[in-house]
Amino acid sequence: MDQIDDADCLDRALGYLLFAGAQQLVQLDPQTCGELLGQYEGRISEAAFNARYICTVDPGRESELLLRQAFLGARLCQRLFEHPCSDMGSDYANPSTDDQSHFSRLPHVGKQLGSMKNDQPDYFSSSVQENILEHQFLAALTSSLWRRGFRDIEVLRAEVDAFGHDLVVEAGGVVRHIQLKASSRLAKTARVKINTRLSLKPSGCVIWYLYDPDTLELGPFRWFGNRPGAGLPDLGNQVAKHTKGDGMGNKAERKAIRELTKARFTVVDTIDKIASLLFGYPSVSEIQLIRQQLAQSDLPEGAPDWVHQVRGGNLGAVPDALDWNNSLRFAHLVDGYGICEILGLGDPFEFEARTLENAQAAGTWTGGPAVLWATLFLEHRRWRTAPIDPYPEMVVLLDRLCQQLVGSLKEGPKGKDQLIP
Repeated sequence: MDQIDDADCLDRALGYLLFAGAQQLVQLDPQTCGELLGQYEGRISEAAFNARYICTVDPGRESELLLRQAFLGARLCQRLFEHPCSDMGSDYANPSTDDQSHFSRLPHVGKQLGSMKNDQPDYFSSSVQENILEHQFLAALTSSLWRRGFRDIEVLRAEVDAFGHDLVVEAGGVVRHIQLKASSRLAKTARVKINTRLSLKPSGCVIWYLYDPDTLELGPFRWFGNRPGAGLPDLGNQVAKHTKGDGMGNKAERKAIRELTKARFTVVDTIDKIASLLFGYPSVSEIQLIRQQLAQSDLPEGAPDWVHQVRGGNLGAVPDALDWNNSLRFAHLVDGYGICEILGLGDPFEFEARTLENAQAAGTWTGGPAVLWATLFLEHRRWRTAPIDPYPEMVVLLDRLCQQLVGSLKEGPKGKDQLIP
């Protein structure tokens, strides 16, 4: 296949545009195209052309219609460099090469594109950029899961934005409904809008990622969610309003939408940690976290000998018959609040309330060893300030928590990941 010159390929790409809903072609030179794109904010309407631009469709060059009422940006770049008549596809597939570097080498429109990129507001080609960022996020997430040994990964995308989520991702038997939000690192966005329908999903969550406006590099991330199966944290009562007012300037409330400030989110620096928040930390990582906590803890006063051994790192010293009534000093060997923060469990008191509610409904507790230990810590804190002692049915449930924790500590860590710093 003959190599096609960059400028020639782009000339032909920009030289033919197809009107939406009309099988007519428009022929124009790149300079005219750039001027029209700038004048009409990225879209070229039929009214923008004189009759001299209209021409008939050439069937032999029909495959070169690479721009169909689209924004000039990454969509054009993708169609251009994946074009079957061009051998530049391999260059485009190179992940180290970004869209703008391709365009900067094209002499006919590089100057116009650069000025348009700087002059146009962020919403210019926002739909294209949103799709690129979403695909980039999914690629990073699924790659992280693949490295951790997940092979049963399934991704579904919502066709309509009406049910509170953009993606449904399943891995390792855990199904996550994910609402994505994106903001430039330069933006001063302080809050996002969330559909209350997301709270109906058993493992709904919100991931608000920042990105570099020049390179589209993702990170850091903001997380609002819970461990798998624990449901979405409370969205609060800040009801969103329509952006446009009525004739009197009044903005109606959007009853199904809540506003969340960025203070409600937990900042996460890597995609690997996002993957763990979504699908759970492997037990080897939770055991690692527990050992870090034990090394930093103070020995409770009056603790029995086996608690001394556990603090020294011997997790096998925990008695098989551990129950609620003899677990107080053991529970306080770790900082349950700190574990909630590290594992992204959200507000400790909200986490404890949701976990208890789920346990009462199911008759069992969920989570790995660190999550169960943090739960035991929080339950002791709760009942220490309660005006009454736990009632008999509650003691049975709390004894089950102790037994599950013993089992998770003694069955040994599984997995190879070391995800907790």
